[in-house]
Amino acid sequence: MKAKTVTVCLGVFAALVWVPLLRAQDMVKVAPKNCRVVLDNDRVRVIRVVLKPGETLPMHSHPANVVYSLAAAKAKYTFADGKTEERELKAGQAVWSDAISHSTENTGTTEVALWFSSSRSNWSCYRDAEHSNRTDGQAKEAGEIDRLAFAR
Repeated sequence: MKAKTVTVCLGVFAALVWVPLLRAQDMVKVAPKNCRVVLDNDRVRVIRVVLKPGETLPMHSHPANVVYSLAAAKAKYTFADGKTEERELKAGQAVWSDAISHSTENTGTTEVALWFSSSRSNWSCYRDAEHSNRTDGQAKEAGEIDRLAFAR
């Protein structure tokens, strides 16, 4: 009977502690130095991502999205299953991506700067509670919208 109780307790512990750690991580939370929310409302979430040469965004997950590259970029993506892929973007190029978990390393010699945008309806599992009731005006007052300037 004791062994069964210990097994049940360990199972509950694993469900409460380990499962949340394995859940998808928001890129803004895992790399706040590199990722900044510039617009977050009930329809869309836009994030500005900047990676210097050699920098890496840790493993993170996000829903289907559009990425707009502000400058030419070269990066290595490492997926949750360990597979890797090299990608290059041209300045001004927009690409679509399905929902994914990956890390990103800037393998180029120049800074990667891009806009990442996704429909807000896709972010329900990532939504940060502090942003849940914010309007565009409140976000602007909080300094989260940087005049929507596309350059640094």
